[in-house]
Amino acid sequence: MNKGDYVLATKYNDGEAWDHWAVGFYNGMAPQGDRHYVVDENGQSFRFSGFRKCAIIDKALGLWFMTHAEKLEKLGCNLWRIKRLYEDNSVRVLTDVLDYEND
Repeated sequence: MNKGDYVLATKYNDGEAWDHWAVGFYNGMAPQGDRHYVVDENGQSFRFSGFRKCAIIDKALGLWFMTHAEKLEKLGCNLWRIKRLYEDNSVRVLTDVLDYEND
């Protein structure tokens, strides 16, 4: 990854949405090499101590995550599984993930 890449980052490797996560811009690795720093469009860090897992995503998926953030967190969805579904063109499944529980 390069500084400025658009990314999904999760506090833990498992990617559960009830843990801290972010969609933003890659800002490098911690000196120890075990954490990734991610910032918003203003350069503000989402998590001072960084994230354990981070991957490049496209803007459409980032928008989808942010649009559905509240529900993803409520349901504790696995964000890395959702990213894989998106990459496999399983867009219908993304909607189904959230539709099974009505507000």
